[in-house]
Formats: sequence, structure tokens, C-alpha cells
Amino acid sequence: MFRGEAVFGLVVAAGQSRRMGGRDKLFSPLAGVPLLARTVERLLSSPLVDEAVVVLRPERMEEGRKLAQERGWQRVRFCTGGPRRQDSVRLGLEVLEGEGWVLIHDGARPFLTPDLVERGLEAAAAVGAAVPGLPLADTVKRASPAGLVEETLPREALWSVQTPQTFRLSLIRQAHRHFASSPQTFTDDAALLEALGHPVAIFPGEVDNFKVTSAGDLRRAEEVWRIQEQSLSGGTFLRIGLGYDVHRMRAGRRLILGGVEVPSPRGLAGHSDADVLTHAVMDALLGAAGLGDIGTHFPPEDPAWKDASSLALLERVVEMLAAAGWSPRQVSAVLVAERPRLGPFVPMMRARLAERLGLSLQEVGIQVTTNEGLGALGRGEGLAAWAVALLGRPSERR
Repeated sequence: MFRGEAVFGLVVAAGQSRRMGGRDKLFSPLAGVPLLARTVERLLSSPLVDEAVVVLRPERMEEGRKLAQERGWQRVRFCTGGPRRQDSVRLGLEVLEGEGWVLIHDGARPFLTPDLVERGLEAAAAVGAAVPGLPLADTVKRASPAGLVEETLPREALWSVQTPQTFRLSLIRQAHRHFASSPQTFTDDAALLEALGHPVAIFPGEVDNFKVTSAGDLRRAEEVWRIQEQSLSGGTFLRIGLGYDVHRMRAGRRLILGGVEVPSPRGLAGHSDADVLTHAVMDALLGAAGLGDIGTHFPPEDPAWKDASSLALLERVVEMLAAAGWSPRQVSAVLVAERPRLGPFVPMMRARLAERLGLSLQEVGIQVTTNEGLGALGRGEGLAAWAVALLGRPSERR
């Protein structure tokens, strides 16, 4: 969500991969995972993106849905594309409901970052449309069909444009509808608005945000991924994080712990469902990956998270971890509560958390204790939780 408005991702993945010799680049492995999955998960790693639509060729729909199930995607829908790229984008836009912003992104660009997403939205806020790009460094010449140079173009005002291209949803949807039956072919979405005379902002893109169009590009992508992985991990393949959370007790609220409702005359006060156990686990996971904390990703002043299920937020955190190249290995947590008695509910809490984390029951530990009557916790004014999380690389998973 951006400034109180929904943000959608639209991943265009319905091309023919002609420059790959008929091999579908989007389902080719990048560090052991399909390229398309890398792209979708990088997009969803932005806390600003609410959901995504992936546009595929009809014959790839079953494979796409299977991939979504295997990767545990919760916020992804699919639709079939058309004969041209602009047809595929238009069909994808028609799937999106309501208003807000849309980021239209090539499925073969797996290295976008949350920073690029945020800067695109900021750039588009003024005029409703923005594209990332890199100023050209090479000299550019126009050639004749015979292969002879006709002129040298001034490169100072020329940019190599990337995706995601960011638009106000109603604006770009209207533009695509306007040109739906036009024989004119557009190579990117901003060109439709340009043809209608609408301004489009441009902002600096990222060098690594290149498009994989050939086997050579795929080899380059493997190298970039390896370098980024080494940078993220500091040369290690395990990370440990510590999380802590505390909430006041309040009458009239449900008591939710680890996604389990515990019978109690009082619950925990908070903007979401105030699940103190799950919040501590999320902070431990985010801290281990160096991805900030839950207050950054799910700010309490944002109405989108009002009464939100913390288990749903945990699923989003797991998606962020995957996009950053990490997966949970083990979680251990301690709940501090004078009352009510929590022991009978621990098995269900473990099961709920294990399911969302993709772990076995043996890899999720929960202990409960009291504060021996000491302090605010001892007086029953609130509940607290500590959690420790171990992360590893998905490729190292047994």
C-alpha cells in the first residue's frame, strides 16, 4: 500500500522466448529455482506491494499454478495473455479490481529491489506514470537497411528504459482499452500514454535490473545472483535473529497467541490482532535476514493492518525472506503470562506457526512461563514473548 492506496504488481510472462531458441526462459532455473519465481518473489518482497497478477501463455497456466503452490504464494493470481505484449498487459489489467497503483514488470527481470519499487511510486505520484531507466553510456547511431550509418544521435537525452513501470491503475487501464483494437504495436506501456499526450516521469533504474533474453543473459544472471547471495550472507549460509514483543491486556479484546484463540476475559491491545507470540517470531525472522522489523513493514498507523491476522502477516514475512534468499530453519519462543494458563494451547500454536513457516513440529519450540508476580507482567497487565529464529539458504535445505 502506498499513501493509503492499493499497490498491484502485474508480471508479464506470456512471451515466446524466441531468442532462447524455443526454450522457455521464464521456467529455466536461476540458482535452482525457476526464473519467474525469482522475479515474482522479488516483487512481493516489497512491503508496498499488496498482490500480484502473473500473465502466462495458456499452455503454461497449469505449470504456473503448480509453481505457486510449491512456493507457497498467497497473494498471486494468474491470467492468460494475448498475441502481443500489450494484449497480455491489457488482459492482466482487467483482472485487477478497484483503484490504486500498478507496477507492470517483465517476468524476465529477476533483480528488481524494494527500493526500485518505492522510488517508482514516488516518481509516479506527481503525474500518474513513471519508468525507470539508465542514461545511455554508448554512442548511438542510426543505420540504413543496407547497414550504413546515417547519423549519430545525441545520447545526452537518451535513456535505456526498464521495468517495473508504475502507473495509476485507472490511467493505464484506460490507455490500454483505447488501443485494444489498434494495429499499432507498443514495446512498453509508457508508450501508450505518450501516444495519448500524457506525461511520463523517468527516474534512475538499477544496473542489475536487466532483462534475461538469451542464454548468455541467463549465465550472467547466475553470476549476479551468486554475488548478491555472497553479499547478503557475508559468506555464511546460516543467520540467527532475536525477536521480542509485549502488549497490554485489555477487556473486550480476543486473546490470540500463535494464531490460536485462547479463552480469556481479556485480550491484548494492538492495531492488528495483537498476537504477541507471532510478532516476536516475525521480528526474529526479519532481524536474522537484516530486513528491519514489523513496525517498518506493517506500521501501526496504516489502516491496511487494522485487526489484521498476524499469521497472514507472517506469511508475507516468509515471502520477503524467500525473495532475499532465505528460508526458516528453526524457531524457538518463550511466552510470559501470569494468566490465563497457556500450556494446553501450545501444541496448536506450534502447529499453526509450523504450517506458516514451512517447518515440521520438531522445528518449532514454544515454552510458557510466568514472571513470578514481578513487575507489570507479574501483575497480569500484559503478555510478552521472546523468539529466536534460525535461517538458511533454500538450496541448503535437506
